[in-house]
Amino acid sequence: MDTKHQELLESKIAALETQVDHMASELSHLDAMLIECGFPGGISTLKETVEELVKEGESMASAEMANESFESFDEFDGFSDGVMSD
Repeated sequence: MDTKHQELLESKIAALETQVDHMASELSHLDAMLIECGFPGGISTLKETVEELVKEGESMASAEMANESFESFDEFDGFSDGVMSD
C-alpha cells in the first residue's frame, strides 16, 4: 500500500473516531438528562415506555377501526335484522 493511500485511510479513521467520541458523549448526556427527568434507566427506560405507548396506540387504532366498521354496517339501510329488504 502506498504512503498517500495509507495517510488518507488514517485520516478517515481519525475523523470517524472523533465522530464516535462525539456521539458517545451526546448519548451519555442524553441518558443522564432522561434519568433526571424521571426515567430511572435512562434511554432504555424511555425506549420501553415508547414501545408500550406505540403498542397501546396500535391496539386503540384497531379497536377504533373495528368500531367504525360496525357503525357503518349499522347505518346501511338495506338490511333489517340481517335480512335484505326490497
